[in-house]
Amino acid sequence: MAFDPLEDREVDLQPVQDEMGANEMITHVETSNACSSLNIMAEDSQQSTKRSNHTWTAEEDKVLVECLIDIGSNFKGDNGFKPVFSAAIEKLMHQRIPGCTLRGIPHITSWVKLLKNHYNAIAEMIGPNGGSGFGWNDIKKQIEVEREIFNDWVTSHPNAKGLFNKPFPYYESLGAVFGKDVATELNVEEPADTVYEME
Repeated sequence: MAFDPLEDREVDLQPVQDEMGANEMITHVETSNACSSLNIMAEDSQQSTKRSNHTWTAEEDKVLVECLIDIGSNFKGDNGFKPVFSAAIEKLMHQRIPGCTLRGIPHITSWVKLLKNHYNAIAEMIGPNGGSGFGWNDIKKQIEVEREIFNDWVTSHPNAKGLFNKPFPYYESLGAVFGKDVATELNVEEPADTVYEME
């Protein structure tokens, strides 16, 4: 059985005092900066979390998708992207957008996750296993569905939240990045095929 140092709190200090003598006893403890540096680290962590609330521009979106298409396949593993992909995407985005301050973590990784969730949600809605009443408007690049049907769908598919009447212009492009993952799960068709079958 493992020894628990907190189990027996009463300690007899008399033998230690007898051995050390009165002059060697600890009478005071100096303060340390260890706690204050931990507080500073915690404050920095909270500030960096606040700084991660970045509003993406249309240009940043476009360049991110281009970067994902250009080098994303080099960083794909069995369970999604390898950990180093965000640093590679960050470097590429900094080259392509002068003055870009986006960081791999948290900006790029969180935005890629959101893009993947939205891609998967659309693929599921318009795929063969999706709900009836869903279509893809190739001109507006968005889901076409009645509000009531969409609201019912979102209750059991939270990743679709926010996609009603909202263009997702990179759906076809992101198919090259995320499509294989989703196609194996959902047997997804391309949006153009779905529109053709509906007509």
